[in-house]
Amino acid sequence: MSVPDSMEEWVGKTVEELELEIQQIFKEDCEWVDVHHQELLAQYPNQWIAVRDQRVVIHLKTLRGLVRRAVRINLSLKNSVVKYLDPDPLPLILSCAASPCAS
Repeated sequence: MSVPDSMEEWVGKTVEELELEIQQIFKEDCEWVDVHHQELLAQYPNQWIAVRDQRVVIHLKTLRGLVRRAVRINLSLKNSVVKYLDPDPLPLILSCAASPCAS
């Protein structure tokens, strides 16, 4: 599932149907990032990435830069997966089961 090319594809759907579709797209993007983590890490080490429709749409060294670029290209980060790719992450003592990608 991907974001529709035109609003016509969403016309006639209820708000609940649209919310479910958006949630499904976000979940698929989370899963895509998880599956491709090693490839992404090799390609974008020490960078922030924004993923939409199972592709990296922005990658920059700073979160501030990523947010600025998103604003400039009119990309909503609310519905994008944003992640820092750290080649040497610190071990986590606790993990957050409430994460959008943890389901």
